[in-house]
Formats: sequence, structure tokens, C-alpha cells
Amino acid sequence: MTELAWQDPLRGGAVARDGFRLAAAEDLTLVRLQLSAADPGAASRAEAALGAALPATGGVVEGSGCRVAGRAPGDWLLIAGGGETASLVQTLKSALAGCTAAVTPATDGQVALRLTGPARERVLARGTTLDLGRLAPGQCAATRFAGVPVLLVPEAEAMLLLACRSLAVYLRDWCDAASADCC
Repeated sequence: MTELAWQDPLRGGAVARDGFRLAAAEDLTLVRLQLSAADPGAASRAEAALGAALPATGGVVEGSGCRVAGRAPGDWLLIAGGGETASLVQTLKSALAGCTAAVTPATDGQVALRLTGPARERVLARGTTLDLGRLAPGQCAATRFAGVPVLLVPEAEAMLLLACRSLAVYLRDWCDAASADCC
């Protein structure tokens, strides 16, 4: 199963047209952090381990070695560089020992796709009803894109789409068709 999870999530490669590119962000790994509201000390221990305050839902902060995106109350997605997963998971598990918490590597089940280029806004607008003009770096949004649940995380010159790994090829094909009409 591991060999399937680590195959190129966009079997067939990236989609690129004038002003638009969708590619797997294979330089990123994902870790899910869940804390129980009934364990008030867990949040401060997680914050100390991450080197940053946990953001509210819809917020993104820079921690030491990762970005922390607030998915929902008590639920965060940590976005780290490719080699950071094991150390990040171990650091958090050690810091949260004895707390009601879950630290789960999510890269096997989730994929990070990076949408770049000046036409990305037009492609994104075709796939969601979210007001993308209000979504800026430092924020994130859980929404549906092309009918697929995603977490959108803006970057300076790109948009990360975090989705179920098994739907990556569908998203690539959808973006290819949508970009053919608008770009």
C-alpha cells in the first residue's frame, strides 16, 4: 500500500497552459493535529512544541519548521518540508504525552497540489463559490472545489489545494478542462 501512496499523485504529470500550472507539491508533507477541548493544557503544550500559537479556524501561522492551518475547532493541519514529518510527529507526541490528543501523519491520504500562474484565479473561480478575493496568505478555507472537499491555503504566488490523495487525478483532469475554456 505504501508504494501506491507514494506514487506521483497526478499520474500523467502536471497541467500547464498559458498563465496556469497545477502540479503536485511533493516537497510538502502533512500532519494532522487534533486536541480535545476537555484537555486545556494540551493547546499550550502543542504551541510550545510548534513555536507558535495555534491559529483559529481559517487562520494560518508559521511555526518552527511548519505552517499550521486551522481546519476546525480543535483540528489543525501542519504543512512541513518533505523531510520534517518524522521529527515533527515525534516532537508533538513527546510534548503531548498524557494529553487527549492525536498526531497523525496525513501525507499518505492527503495530497498537496500547487496552483500557480496569473490565470489561477479564473480556474479557481470556476470550481468554487468561495469569494477568493477575501482569501489571502495567513488564511485558509475548507470548501468544495470541483465537487471535492479541499482546504485552500494561499501562498504569495500560488494556491495550495489539500485534498484526498485518491482524487488528485480527478482534480488535475477537471482543472485541465476548466483551463482550456478560460485560459
